[in-house]
Amino acid sequence: MFRAPRFVGTSMKKQLLRAGVTLLTGVLLAFVTPAEGLAQDTHYWVNQIGNRARLLGGAVVGDPGDLSAVYYNPGGLALSHRAELVLAGLGVEFAKIKGTHTDYPDQQIKYSSASLAPGMFAGEIPLGEGSKHRFAYSVITRQDARADIGAYAQLPADALDFLNAALVTDRLTVDAKLSEYWAGGTWAYQVQPSLGFGVSTFVIVRNQSAAFGDFGQALTTDGQALVSVADSEYSYQHWRMVFKLGIAGELDNWSFGMTVTSAGIGIGGDGKRYLNRTVVGQVLDPEDDPITEVSANAQRDLSADYRSPFSVAGGVSRQFRNTVIHASGEFFAPVGEYVVLDAQPFESQTSGEMIPTAVVSEADSVFNVALGVEQIFNEGLKAYVGFNTDFSSATENPATNLSYSQWDLYHIGGGATFNAMGTDFTLGVIGAFGNTVIQQEEDEPFPPVGLPNGTDIRVQRITLILGFNFGFD
Repeated sequence: MFRAPRFVGTSMKKQLLRAGVTLLTGVLLAFVTPAEGLAQDTHYWVNQIGNRARLLGGAVVGDPGDLSAVYYNPGGLALSHRAELVLAGLGVEFAKIKGTHTDYPDQQIKYSSASLAPGMFAGEIPLGEGSKHRFAYSVITRQDARADIGAYAQLPADALDFLNAALVTDRLTVDAKLSEYWAGGTWAYQVQPSLGFGVSTFVIVRNQSAAFGDFGQALTTDGQALVSVADSEYSYQHWRMVFKLGIAGELDNWSFGMTVTSAGIGIGGDGKRYLNRTVVGQVLDPEDDPITEVSANAQRDLSADYRSPFSVAGGVSRQFRNTVIHASGEFFAPVGEYVVLDAQPFESQTSGEMIPTAVVSEADSVFNVALGVEQIFNEGLKAYVGFNTDFSSATENPATNLSYSQWDLYHIGGGATFNAMGTDFTLGVIGAFGNTVIQQEEDEPFPPVGLPNGTDIRVQRITLILGFNFGFD
């Protein structure tokens, strides 16, 4: 997630300083990263939108079926058989991450959280009987997550290999937040009774911040001490626009659709960046002076940029009597390396070296697929099962430092919708799981702070869904 500032000096001094930084990067606690906050930053399908769509794994591009069409396929709104006044949902999310490192298998890191899952509030504006035009509004919470982590460990004496260490301790704190809200309107037009076209326009505000603090210390067998302190923080807010164009059709027992989503069009944003890296030790450098290295810098009112990818989605649905099979897929284009916060390099107060501080991001292309089964018992009772992939767009570029998660996720869920007093109520549960062993290219002389190579990460998430749709004729 973050990178340690780089310090350059004499060969011996560099070795000692690197040993100090090892307190931050080489110990097991260094891989406690804000999994639920920043893991979502590399996953495009971590949260599905709409009650029915959630339980079908998002496999509704070909047959949205309700107001979730404003997100999945605006053209599907024109073919919707029932106008809805409100579509809303409440989700409670339980997340857990576990990790072990090959160097310290007996020290397992565990992190768990409980929070409200992102949801959607939408409604349709009635235009009167016979109109081929449909208008709807929506407010969507695409991302809303936080990780607040604190950990402490006393590590084996050989955790540092530069001196005869008698004691090594490390204290880590991570506070990360990520939120993204979409607000927009949708227009759809019924070209023919079985063909619809639509456009959704969204204004999006994104807030992201992360603060990393680490205090490490080592005591040698001959009574010399080394203390290492690091603080790294960034935060920004960015506004952009996104357009979704969709077409939906019906033919006999088939439904189909296609949606094109524009790359994000930046409106503007600002943020701030702070770095502090201090290593102080009684260990003598080649000039017989105690080690002292201090580099600190704060920059505010920085311009911010965030780029979301262009994507193309397609889907089909096929009805067999009372069973409907849904399938969808979406390709997300890559996003080249760019600067999120244009913080300028600064000169270390002690070494005189220039230290880079910019926050940089990049994303690989991703192709996700979803499958769903809808069982219709009657008009008032339907059951759903869904599965979807959720591959990470994280790259292996060591220059990027906005996100660090590399694991792929797989989601599976199910539930039912029943009608009472003209309102559709939805109950369901969705589980997600994934794991990986981190293999990140290290940028010498100091490896990146976050998830070191050899870290075995396992992620689990369970979301409980309670939703409702109010309809009108």
